[in-house]
Amino acid sequence: MLQKHISEAMRACISMAHKKGTPFGAALINDEGAIICLAANSSSSDGPIAHAELNVLQMAHKDKIHASTLHLITTCEPCAMCTGAAIWNRVKSIYYAVSIEEAANYLPQIHMSCSDIVQTAHYQPEVYPGILRAEAIELFR
Repeated sequence: MLQKHISEAMRACISMAHKKGTPFGAALINDEGAIICLAANSSSSDGPIAHAELNVLQMAHKDKIHASTLHLITTCEPCAMCTGAAIWNRVKSIYYAVSIEEAANYLPQIHMSCSDIVQTAHYQPEVYPGILRAEAIELFR
């Protein structure tokens, strides 16, 4: 059931990122596919750690919603910081569009894959790459 909502949520992330003038958008969705939180990167106004993934995790926390009941959807593979935050918040799974390696063609990146970080962690959410990649890569151009 969830799979049919992943593309819809990713399109919402892409739209949010485009609207905010950034390639980075993220959402948290529940098992029914409902978008619980949606945000874009806000580093230009809120500081360098205001990544889209951290923004949605903070939104959920402020609303007293446990991220452990949710799935993280993001336009770009989460960086090391965001992957760590997803693990500490125990998200059920991580779906992303553009890989860090591809994003590095456009913006500086820390070259550590989300999957590699997850494999070393005490808690290991499933990671699903390449969701609507062709649409999301346009955000970087």
